[in-house]
Amino acid sequence: MNATYFVPITQDVSRVTITAQSKDAPYGLTNFVNTNYGLIDGATGTVTFRPDAAEFGLQNLPSGNFIFFGEGSDQLFGNITGTAKLDFLNLVGTATGSFNITGGSGRFTGATGIFSFIENDILNLDQTAPFKSQAVVSGSFHS
Repeated sequence: MNATYFVPITQDVSRVTITAQSKDAPYGLTNFVNTNYGLIDGATGTVTFRPDAAEFGLQNLPSGNFIFFGEGSDQLFGNITGTAKLDFLNLVGTATGSFNITGGSGRFTGATGIFSFIENDILNLDQTAPFKSQAVVSGSFHS
């Protein structure tokens, strides 16, 4: 199941966790987990995502990161930056941003590159409950 969870840290900043699966992902990297921080502007519904909570004035929190993986040792990892526009009136959202690939394992050891993404969301009024997302990712990497 693909899901996004927001766990509030402060009134404006949440720890955001995304889990996703794809049956036909390239290279057999069918699973995805991302942990990040989101600064929420309640007036506009805009969320800014960054891997470093210090950018939002919070210290001593672990860096956010993502991992693409499948069966075996092949993995890609890095961090994500992006923005989202959440419309809780209509319970939809759209996010855009970049996956910054900083490494890998298995046949992707030493990988670097950038993927861009656009994501469409169906929101849940309970901010601690998951909401459903579908993302399109494009880009390249090399190892």
